[in-house]
Amino acid sequence: MASSPSPGLSAGDREALLKLGDDLNRAWQRPGVTSEIKKKILRTVLSEIVVDLDQDNQHLDLIIIGKVAITPA
Repeated sequence: MASSPSPGLSAGDREALLKLGDDLNRAWQRPGVTSEIKKKILRTVLSEIVVDLDQDNQHLDLIIIGKVAITPA
């Protein structure tokens, strides 16, 4: 059973989400924010992180998948 595509974000919703990113940065850098709180933040916004070693074994490739996709306007 195929699911229907998610509706796009309105301009106002997109702006609000981008503003939350600024707030998130301030929260992340705030003194006293523990590793546990940072882990909770990441678990809230991310659904999956895929790590793969490149073919030349020189570096790791990361694919970070968020729970909400925001596409450029």
